[in-house]
Amino acid sequence: MLNNMKRIAVLIAILLSLPSFAAAQRRRSVGMPEANSGAVATVSFKGTVTDAVTGLPVPFATITMGKNTHVIASRLGTFSLNPVTTRGDVDVTASRTGYQSSTVRVSGTGTQEVNFRLQGRPTAALRKTDGTVVALDDDSVTFGYIVPFMNYQTATGNLFCMNDGTQAKIPMAQVTRIAGLGTSVPSSCCQRPGQRVFLELRDGTVHDATFIDSCYGYTVDLIARDRATGDTLYIPFSEVSEIVFP
Repeated sequence: MLNNMKRIAVLIAILLSLPSFAAAQRRRSVGMPEANSGAVATVSFKGTVTDAVTGLPVPFATITMGKNTHVIASRLGTFSLNPVTTRGDVDVTASRTGYQSSTVRVSGTGTQEVNFRLQGRPTAALRKTDGTVVALDDDSVTFGYIVPFMNYQTATGNLFCMNDGTQAKIPMAQVTRIAGLGTSVPSSCCQRPGQRVFLELRDGTVHDATFIDSCYGYTVDLIARDRATGDTLYIPFSEVSEIVFP
């Protein structure tokens, strides 16, 4: 029995003297930590979104964290994001039409308070036929119409029939003023009367134009966001006197 124990002790000593075996034993005994790419943390967010100039709430701003996590702020500009698991610092962004977006980098765990002050863009002025004036987010202005049993559909790419009979796609960025009541008039592009408006462009030209979608029997309305309330407005052109862009 004693001889067997001596042989086992000698075998262990030989194994420990081998470089690869000894190095493996040292690695296991030291227990070096793996490289850390950022600690995993659980974090939630709450805060407010306000106008940087007026200090008033910015209603219905979109708060985004990462690619897939977002929430819409309330009418009072408040928001909260439920707890999420993150690794390292987190970028949180607030955005809305009519404003420049803002991003804040946040670190830590638990509930973090993040308050945004957004810089506003110049507004477009909607003058209605009853004399009221509404400030609109200039980059929210578009046109649309109701499809039966469906919701509003965006008008086809700002496509118009011009007074010379040609069709033209006019980006909103080129328009300085839209006037007219959207009255129904004959058009060379339509088989039926279409809705007529006057478009004043930034190059100084004025065009007598007809909404192409109105050629198919749809009634085209103005769609835009009210700067103050954040509500999306759907306004018949019969109520529109003019829209003036900044």
